[in-house]
Amino acid sequence: MAKGKRVSDNAVETEPSKRREPASTSLDSGDGQRDTVTLSVRLNEEQKERLATAANFRGWTPTTLLRISAMEKAAHILNTTIPTNVDLRKMAEVVAGRLVGERKPLTVKELKELKMAAHYGGSEFLNMIIDGCMTVVARTQPDLPNPIDPSV
Repeated sequence: MAKGKRVSDNAVETEPSKRREPASTSLDSGDGQRDTVTLSVRLNEEQKERLATAANFRGWTPTTLLRISAMEKAAHILNTTIPTNVDLRKMAEVVAGRLVGERKPLTVKELKELKMAAHYGGSEFLNMIIDGCMTVVARTQPDLPNPIDPSV
């Protein structure tokens, strides 16, 4: 199927299907697409146009934007879920504490760590910071209700 050909009213196949061959016998076509798979995504017309517009701003194809975005989001989710040698949860707690707690400025070292954490965690890391802020704020509220007794 040709690139960008309409499949139905709200689905677009973004790349031609490629046959998977064993790596030892596959020939690289020169475009770096050795041993790839094709995934299909369904978009309505508005979503398709938004994707095309955003891709155009970067000089990319919609397919390239989808691939880059999906891989970035996957990395952010994995980096904020699976333990790594960069403790994003601890960094989020430090930042949250500074934002709503101590109000002490971050040091240069902490700012560099924050920048690295934002790179590795993306919006998932920002959500961790916001969750941390909510926890700090909740602890400081004097009018919080008592917990619900599950045995009643």
